[in-house]
Amino acid sequence: MTRRLGLVVALLALACADGGGEDILRGDPGKADLAGSCQGVANGDASPDGCYCDDDCYVYGDCCSDKIAIFGQDITFTTYNAGLVDAVGMVEQRRQPTLDALRENVSDVMCMQEVWSDEDAQRIADELADVYPHSFRQITEADENSWFACKPWHALDLYGLNSCVSDKCSDVSLFECIANQCASEYDELVPECQLCLSANSESPMSCFARAEKFANDGRNGLLLLSRMPIDEPRYTEFPTHLIKRGVITAKVRDFQVQCTHLTADLGRIPYPEGQAVSSWAEEHLSQAALMAEAAGDQQCTILFGDLNTGPEGEGIEGELADNYDQIVGMGYLPGDDQDVGCTHCASNPMVGGSHSSRIDHVLLKNCDPAHAVASFRSFDEPITIVNEGRELESRYSDHYGVTAVLSLFANADLE
Repeated sequence: MTRRLGLVVALLALACADGGGEDILRGDPGKADLAGSCQGVANGDASPDGCYCDDDCYVYGDCCSDKIAIFGQDITFTTYNAGLVDAVGMVEQRRQPTLDALRENVSDVMCMQEVWSDEDAQRIADELADVYPHSFRQITEADENSWFACKPWHALDLYGLNSCVSDKCSDVSLFECIANQCASEYDELVPECQLCLSANSESPMSCFARAEKFANDGRNGLLLLSRMPIDEPRYTEFPTHLIKRGVITAKVRDFQVQCTHLTADLGRIPYPEGQAVSSWAEEHLSQAALMAEAAGDQQCTILFGDLNTGPEGEGIEGELADNYDQIVGMGYLPGDDQDVGCTHCASNPMVGGSHSSRIDHVLLKNCDPAHAVASFRSFDEPITIVNEGRELESRYSDHYGVTAVLSLFANADLE
C-alpha cells in the first residue's frame, strides 16, 4: 500500500511539475491546501519549464511543459464503504483501525458509505479535519417510522427462527443469520415480518410493537470528505425501502462530484407490494435514473460510491449487471481500471462465502477528454483485531475501496 501511494504522490507531483433533513457542511470556501499533492513545486516555486503553483498548489495556465493539455489537473478520488454497522460484524474492534487507515490513505476527494451513526460521522470529520478540512453530510431521518408489522399470531412462526438463531448464530449478526444460517426459517415468515426483521435486526422484538420502517435511524450513511472546498452541495433523496438512499452532488473546483450508495439486490427479502416498482433491481435502476438527472448533461461529473452493481469479469460475478449497462448508457463511463479486481470479495474474512463482485466504482460523465493516470484497490490490507480475547486476521470492512487518479481537462485545446 505504501508503495502504491508513493507512486500516486509521484504522479501527482510530476503532473504539476511537468434533499430533506439537516445538511452539515464543514470548511470555508476559498483556496484548497493541496501542498502534499504537489511536492517540489508548492510554496511559489517555479519549475525550470515554467510550471507555476502558488502556496496552495493551485495550477495556473499551461502548467504542463509539453503543452499536451491546457489547464490540466490530476486529482485523486477514493470511494470506500466502511461498513460501520453491527450487521458487518466487530464494528467496535474495527473503528480505530479504520480511522488510522483513513489518515494513511489520503485522497483529494473521498466518498464514504455506511457511516451510519452521527457519532462516527462526527468523529471522522473531527479527527481528520487537518487532512480533510472540508466535509459534507445530509442527515436523513426515518419519517413515517412507526408501523405495526408482525401480528401476535405470527409469534409461533417467529419461534422457529428464534430457535435457529440461538443454535447457529451466536457469533454473527441477525441480518447475516437470516440471510445464511437460518434462511429457511426466515422464509417461513409472512412478508411483513420478513421486512420488519430486516430493518430491525438489532431489536427484532420491536416488530411486535412499533417498529422502525428504516434501518439505522433513517440515516443514509454518506460522508463526503475533501481537501478542496465543497461548493453548492445538495442531497437528492431516492424512493427506497428498508434503508434510506440518496446522492450528494456538489462542486469541487471546476468539476462536479456525486457520492452515492444505491440499493442492493436483497435477494430473499420480499419487496413491498403496491409500489411504483416491483423489485429491488427496479428500485435500484430508478435511483440510478434520478442520480443521472441530478448530474445534468453540462458539467464534468465524477461519480463514486458503492453502486451495488457491476459487470462480470475474471473471477468476478456480475451484480445487477444489466443495471450497470444501463448506467453506462446514461453517460457514466469507467474512470478506473476495470482490472482492479473485486471489491466485495469471498476471500475477505468479513464476507466469506464464494461470491466475489466489483460493486464499488469511480465513473465519469461529461468528462471528455479524461483519463486515469492510475487506479488501484485500497483499504485491502490485512489487520489484526482482538475479539473476546482472541487475535483474528480481518479487514477494515466487508468492502475494499477503489482509488483513481484522474487527469481532468477543463480545456481540451492542444498546441
